[in-house]
Parts: sequence; structure tokens; C-alpha cells
Amino acid sequence: MGTQFVRLVGGAQTGVTAGTTQTAAGATQITGAFATVTVVAVDNDGVMLPANMAQGDRVVIANLDSAQDIKVWPNTGATINGAATTAALVVGQQQVAEFYQIATTGGLTWIALMGGVATPV
Repeated sequence: MGTQFVRLVGGAQTGVTAGTTQTAAGATQITGAFATVTVVAVDNDGVMLPANMAQGDRVVIANLDSAQDIKVWPNTGATINGAATTAALVVGQQQVAEFYQIATTGGLTWIALMGGVATPV
């Protein structure tokens, strides 16, 4: 068995506006490996993870909004951290989440790690 490395695939998206329906259907599609969400109208507006990822790929999403949480949705049939299929993960204000694609059999499987965003003073 060969070594599998985590890949950071794709470009950066800055200044992303979260979709305003608070549902997967209305979530803003993330297309790059790194995204900063800066416009969130109300709590639980959302973004969706990319669909074209391979095992070992990583996506980093930073919620830079200082007043609203966002939901990060997997694509249809995917899971995050073993939750129900297509259940979202809430990323709080000034938090960052790293999503690792760990399996592609039977739909995408993501593992998420979360932390805070360093705020300059």
C-alpha cells in the first residue's frame, strides 16, 4: 500500500457571500481549496463543499463574518464527521474549518477539524 498525502487542490476564493436560504439547495458552491466567507446575512446562511474532490484532498473554509454563523453543506449523498447524509456543519463567527476527503466509495466522506481565526489587535 502506497503513501497517501493530503492535497490542497484548486485556488482560493475570497469575499464569498453565503447563500441566503439556510438550505443545501441555496448554498453558495465553493470551487477552490480555500475560501473566506465574508458576507453572511443571517445565522446559518450556507456554502457547499466542492463535488469534484478526490480522496486525500483538503478544503479550508474561514467564516470571517463577526456576527453570523454559517452552515457548510456536503454535496448530495456525502457526509461530514459521520453525521447523516447531507447534514451541514456549523462554522461559528471567526472560525475556520478544514475538511479532508477521506473516502469516495458510496458518496463522499469528509472529516472536519475546526479552530479559531487569529484576529489582529
